Formats: sequence, structure tokens, C-alpha cells
Amino acid sequence: MDLSSTQDGEERSDPASKSGFAQGGQPTANSLVGNSLVGNSLVGNVASEGTASGVETPSPESSEIARLWAARSKSGPLARPESTPVKQLKRAALAQPDEYTEVFRRDRLGFVLLLVPAVWMLVDAAFSSWKGWRPTAAIESVVLGALGLYCVAVTLLLCFRFGQRMLAGLGVPLGVLLIVASGGLFAGQEVFAAEPSADAHLRRPQLKQVRYPSPELITGVQGPVTYSTNTYGVRGTAIPRSSEALRVLCVGGSTTDCVYLDDTGTWQSHLERELEALGGNRPIWIGSAGFGDVRNTNHLEFVSGAEVLGRVQAVVFLVGMNDFLWALRGDSTEASRQPAWSRSLALAGLVPRERHRQQSRNGEHLRFRRDRRKRAVIQDELPDLTEDLDRFGEQVAQLIELSRERGVLPIFVTQPALWWEGLDERASRRLGLGELGDAKYLSPRALREGLDLYNQRLLAETERAGVTCVESEDMVGLDEFYYDDCHFNERGAEAMGGLLARSLAAELLPRKFGQ
Repeated sequence: MDLSSTQDGEERSDPASKSGFAQGGQPTANSLVGNSLVGNSLVGNVASEGTASGVETPSPESSEIARLWAARSKSGPLARPESTPVKQLKRAALAQPDEYTEVFRRDRLGFVLLLVPAVWMLVDAAFSSWKGWRPTAAIESVVLGALGLYCVAVTLLLCFRFGQRMLAGLGVPLGVLLIVASGGLFAGQEVFAAEPSADAHLRRPQLKQVRYPSPELITGVQGPVTYSTNTYGVRGTAIPRSSEALRVLCVGGSTTDCVYLDDTGTWQSHLERELEALGGNRPIWIGSAGFGDVRNTNHLEFVSGAEVLGRVQAVVFLVGMNDFLWALRGDSTEASRQPAWSRSLALAGLVPRERHRQQSRNGEHLRFRRDRRKRAVIQDELPDLTEDLDRFGEQVAQLIELSRERGVLPIFVTQPALWWEGLDERASRRLGLGELGDAKYLSPRALREGLDLYNQRLLAETERAGVTCVESEDMVGLDEFYYDDCHFNERGAEAMGGLLARSLAAELLPRKFGQ
């Protein structure tokens, strides 16, 4: 056989290249990776060819190597190198499983921790919205929008490699920091949500705020108006130290507070000026400790523990409205529907509010209340108020007793309101209160009937205790006195102050000046 030629006639210069073995009987590299290994038996082909060419048969060791390569070739073509990021990540996981698992866990943990505060706040807002809350201040809308964008941004980080590295490195510490900070934010709202303490009627000492009531929403009020307090947190001027001055403190809810009236336009300021004129210009001081949405339960705590009561000779209570409204709606107050973060102290300067209900600087919250009432079902049947009326009467008696124990003269005033059966359509559009627990609203007639029950119980308790109670029945239903259901505008405050001055002059002036 001619070793220099092949079966198809090609010339070969190296006899060993055909046999696949170098001199000495050892297989070459080509014999192991060439065509003779693919689809053929290396042992059989090489042995037969080697015998035919007179070349020595390979050793057992070489045959074993050939057998292994043949088995490898039968399993299919060799896999291509893994070069994609996913495959590199898999190789890294196989090479260092513990480190990979730790990174994987850290970026997911950071993602969850970063989202927890934002998701909680959004869920809280969604639940409050379902209960009827709507953002009435610009900062609340900004916060909600920022929370949504924040959640989207954190989610996008998890979709990219650089974001995953950021979450794995900074996600956990930043997430813990945000959770701690949000915990303080939510804890701060408890100051607003909790029942007022003994000094809850008092605001921050030396407070001065300027409000801009909307002429469209708050009719009969010219803005801007100034709201200021003295060193005790009482609305009014400094309490005179002279023993010759008559000093009177007025206690009640928002109808006493008059947040949208200027310091010089509240019914307390009119009462002060009227009494001074009737008393021969002797010094008289009238202050206000009114606070929105508080009721007799809170008044009792205030009278029993407030330091400022030791500086006055008489206290005027304008009560009944909030007790009535709380009885209608149960505990489902607007504050309970307001998101926790919105009631936080951190937003106290940005979201103007009362302790139990939010009020905007221009009265925008009134628009929401009125729209909500317009869409609701109006009910003309008054619910059973017997239990709450009995509690209201007992608390009035306790207020009288506590006031006397502290050496001050208690005086009461019945609560007037716009409600009455013959209210016209124009005035009816101002209404926004009277909500029932099932999201229905009472008609003006039913509201008038219910408030009358509280006024009558107040008259009965004061008569039994021998205490003066001024009736304000003449102011009921006169729409020129109110900008909504029961809150006085400028004319209403002037009328209320004059009414009280004429009724109380004979009792207050002799008490101090001996007239």
C-alpha cells in the first residue's frame, strides 16, 4: 500500500498524518479531534488503518482516551461559551452560591423596606378616601403625587442591574431610616387624634395667624383676618392684672372659636366693648377658649384642670352643637377618616386644621362638605337621641359644679343655627353638616328639631341649678348671620355679642363693680 496517497488520489507528504499516529506509535492531536473521532469508532478505524499501513496498534492507555473522547462526541456538540449577563450570573452563583444568595436577599430586602412607608401611607389615604376624605390643602395633593412617583422609581430600580446593586448596598439602611422617620410622623398625629387634655382648648401661646376667607365660600366676612393668642394660649389680649377689671372666659367649640373672624370681630370682642359701654367704661376683659369639634366631655377636663380659670371671675359656655353632631354620626368623625400622616405634627404648619377636623385657611373644606351633602340622601326622621341627651344633661350639671368649686360663675348660652323648616334654596346651599353614621344627612327641619332638644335640656339643667342661661332663639334661621350651618359671619358675631351684653350686664357688672 502506498502511504503517500489516499483513496481519492490526494497526495500526502507525511505518512503519519493519514494514520493519525506519530512515529513511535503515539496518536497525534489530529487523530483525537479530527474527523476520525466523529461518528466512527476510534479504536476500530485506527486499528484497522494502522494494521493496513503497517503502523503499530495504540497502547491501552491511548485507547482509553480515545474511548472517552468518542463517548463525549456522541453526547452532542460542545456547548458554546456562556457570555450573556444572565449566564454569567448563573456561573457566579454556582462558583460562589453563598455570596450570590446574600446579594439576592439584600436587594429584595432593601426594596421591601424602602416601599413599606410609602405603601402604608398610600393605603391609609385610599382607605380614608373610601370613607369620604378628600385632600383640601395643596400640600396633601403634593404628598400623594410624590408617594406615587417614589413607588414607581423604587420598582424600576429592581429591574436594572445598577439598581439592584444600589438596593443591595443602600436599600436596607435607607429603608430602616425611612421606617423610623415615618414612625415618628405617624406618632405625631396622635396629638391630634387623641381626646383633648385639660388644656386642649388652648392654642400655642403668642400665636399669630392670618387667614384669607374666600368670599364665595364664607359669605359676610371681609379678609384677611388675624387670629392671635396671649401668653395663656387664649384668644384675646393679655389678661389684665388689675383687681379692678372684670375678667370673663368663653368656652365652647368652633362657634366660640370664630376662626374666620378677625380678633376685633368675634362675638367675644363685641361682648367686651358692649359691656364696657354699659359699665361706664370700666376695664373688662373677655377671652375665648373655643376649639373646633370639642364637646362637653372635653369642657369638663378643661374646667377641672386649666390654670387660666384661676384668673377669671366668670365663664360663659356656648355648648350643645358638637354634642348633637357627635350623637348623629357616632365616632365616625372627619378626623377618623383623615389619613394619619395628614394629621401629623410634621405637616401642622403646612396643613391648617383644627384638632379634630381639618380647616383650610380660605375655607375650601366647606366646598367639599357642601358637595358631599348635595350628593347624599336627605333623611327627615330624627334618630333616637335619648341616651346622649341624658349624658349631655349630666355633663352640664357637672360643668356647673366644677365651675363653682373653682370659684367662677358659670353662665350658659343656647346654641343658635341656620337650620329651620322654611329655609330657602339659596341658604340651603350653605349647609354641610348633619351627617348620620350611614352617610345620610338630616333635613334642616330634623336638624332644627334635634338641636332644640339639646337647648331644652340645657335650659332645664341650668334652671334646676339656679344658673343663668341666655336664650338665642331670636337668631335662629336668619341666613344673614351665618356663612354655613351654624358659624357666625361678621353680622352674626355682632348680633351675638350684643345679645349677650344686654342679657349679662345685670349679672356680671354688679358682681365686680357693685352696680
